[in-house]
Amino acid sequence: MAVGGDRITVAAQDRLAGTARVLNVYGTAEDAGCGTWFETSMLAEELPDPERVSLLGRPFPGGRVDLDDGRIRLTPPGGGEAVVTGDRGLLRDDGLLEFRGRRAHRLTVGGRHVDPYPAEAALGAHPDIREAVVAADGDELVAYVVPEEGAPLEWARSAPSWPGSCRNRRSRRG
Repeated sequence: MAVGGDRITVAAQDRLAGTARVLNVYGTAEDAGCGTWFETSMLAEELPDPERVSLLGRPFPGGRVDLDDGRIRLTPPGGGEAVVTGDRGLLRDDGLLEFRGRRAHRLTVGGRHVDPYPAEAALGAHPDIREAVVAADGDELVAYVVPEEGAPLEWARSAPSWPGSCRNRRSRRG
């Protein structure tokens, strides 16, 4: 099964792998989606926090990945002009490319540009939260979450102890 079009955490990819071989495929329309690929068997060791990490892997044969100040640039298999993806990445010591957020999805909050990905990843790593999206509301970041079915709302009470990137100042119900 090939997964693409949006980030997937290593933990989610692992859960899907119980039923089929799962490849996380990353690329742009300009390279026909053939930038990089990753499957969990590429990992030499277990990750400490697979719920927060999204790995894009290695370039397809003949392709290339470059990082320009953290910005991902893909050269498609067979060569050609490198394409800036608008995403940020980190080349890890094991040679795998790690997704670090989208430059294109930055929010403006209080006159500052903010990447919502770290807060979304932290919220999404909570076992009682199924999905999380962070948006700008004036001068504040607001998190919208979908709890796991039947999950108690205890996670909301623990928010003050969470890292600053995902701590709320007020609670909204809707």
